[in-house]
Amino acid sequence: MANLLEEVVFLAYRDDKGRNAAPYLQWSLAGAALLELSLGGRVTVDDSGRVDVAGGTPFGDAAVDEALTRLSGSRTRHIPSSWVQILAGVDLRQRVLDGLVAHGVLAHERDRALGLIPVERHKPVDAGVEDEIRARLDRTFADGTGAGARTAALAGIVATTFMEPAALPHAKTSAVTKAFGALADGFPEVRPFVDGTRLAMTLFRSGSGLVVVGS
Repeated sequence: MANLLEEVVFLAYRDDKGRNAAPYLQWSLAGAALLELSLGGRVTVDDSGRVDVAGGTPFGDAAVDEALTRLSGSRTRHIPSSWVQILAGVDLRQRVLDGLVAHGVLAHERDRALGLIPVERHKPVDAGVEDEIRARLDRTFADGTGAGARTAALAGIVATTFMEPAALPHAKTSAVTKAFGALADGFPEVRPFVDGTRLAMTLFRSGSGLVVVGS
């Protein structure tokens, strides 16, 4: 089963073009990394709202383990939005792409647009993986019920980092945002990191820059 970062990449790199269609992919992946760590029992949020590392056992995934290493090695305890901002500055995207290519899930193609401009594409070897992810989100959008914590986490990333058109291109963006934005509320392991991703995006888009809150 794909982890959250891989699912985000599958949604961003659509099989028809193989190019990134997510406007803030680094932020999407940063939020997804924190959520994957939370769902895997590696991090929690304490009563003060700061992130604690609950376990340092590696996942065996380059991108997720890089995020875990950053959190484990920090001398300062940050709130989720600050960690999203920090991890957005790490090249998680390339780690995810390289891992999927190495496992034969994505095909890396090099081309030239107009015969001149180098273009790189990443297309699914098996479109069924991407189709399953989209179908799961589609069902959740259609009825709003039955979503588990992992689907709620992915939906939260879609809604907070402006991935709605990339994830569900047939649906009205505002409707997807509304439906997916509230899903995290029912999952305590998901909600603080979705909320943190939303705040980090708001700060970034407002031009506030990096505002890291520690202890």
